[in-house]
Amino acid sequence: MDLASHILTGVLQKRGLRGHAESALVTHRAKEWIKKHAPTVASSIHVRTFRDGELFLECTHAIALQECAGFMRDLQHYIQSQCSFVKILHIKILRA
Repeated sequence: MDLASHILTGVLQKRGLRGHAESALVTHRAKEWIKKHAPTVASSIHVRTFRDGELFLECTHAIALQECAGFMRDLQHYIQSQCSFVKILHIKILRA
């Protein structure tokens, strides 16, 4: 009997949506982690997208930017452990 995860992965691949689904999961996990580990600035940090191994965060002010710089490594390790199907090469922080 096939596992649901294997069937879903196959269907997404066949329809050309696997990359989009993986990107959505990575951004969702990043948002969750930021809300849990940086609650005071979480509303000022927006996870924009994940593509080609790069996760893009956007900060609305300098304090949030500084906080992001401090936890980038931890966030990268967390996402890599939760989403082992992707390789996170960089986390880029942009100032809005």
